[in-house]
Amino acid sequence: MIIKGNLPPVGFNQQRTNQSFHMNSKPVFGIGGMPTKGASNLNDNELKSAFEELAKKHVAAGKNLSQAYHSSELQNLMTKATSTVSPDRAGIINNTLSGLAGKLQRMMPMLNMNRFCLLQTLMGNSNIFNTRSIGNNFIHFNDSSGNIIAMFSQQPNGSMGWDFVPTDAETARMVEFRRIYNDAFDRARAEPQIMKHNELTMAEINAGAEYRKLAAEVKLNKTPDNIAAKNAAREAYEAATHSRLTFEGRI
Repeated sequence: MIIKGNLPPVGFNQQRTNQSFHMNSKPVFGIGGMPTKGASNLNDNELKSAFEELAKKHVAAGKNLSQAYHSSELQNLMTKATSTVSPDRAGIINNTLSGLAGKLQRMMPMLNMNRFCLLQTLMGNSNIFNTRSIGNNFIHFNDSSGNIIAMFSQQPNGSMGWDFVPTDAETARMVEFRRIYNDAFDRARAEPQIMKHNELTMAEINAGAEYRKLAAEVKLNKTPDNIAAKNAAREAYEAATHSRLTFEGRI
């Protein structure tokens, strides 16, 4: 799963060189960006309730699952759920960039880093770094175990942008809360059908009770009015039964 955020220009201060540098594309964390440790203060019960309520809201708005999956509300909620098990992605990326900036300045002391984007400069000089984490169109960011947790790279449209690479724990978390959302979505979508079925069933029960009552009266007092009322009640009962069976798809 990839989450992208807006990428406004920012400035960083690189203390080792006492010189600033900037990035044309800043990583965004938390809501609207990449999940990172501490981006959510909701517990599991609160998250579960939030996903279930959002599913009801989407069904009430007439959204299908595809539309719901692309909604910013669901993506932001998924970021909150994922962040509870996320690594310190923000710290890893910022510390890595600070370290690379210092190394770059030591290798190229005459470089004026105020004038150039750090990311572009790193990729443009990837040959001077003895690492597979930097290429001419990508920078990978790794956790302490060497696993890639984020990258700055070329996107399908040709532009450069940030992506996060989920850990196993994050993937399991996304699967868990996608299931919670899907189950709530299915229940919310089925609820009107259940209510309609209950309504038709009750109508059939009431019509049947009325028919049996009038049929009993006819046995005691076989007048034309009682017979006509019994016949009308029977027709109503049969119509109610037909409506229920039709709704159930049995006729």
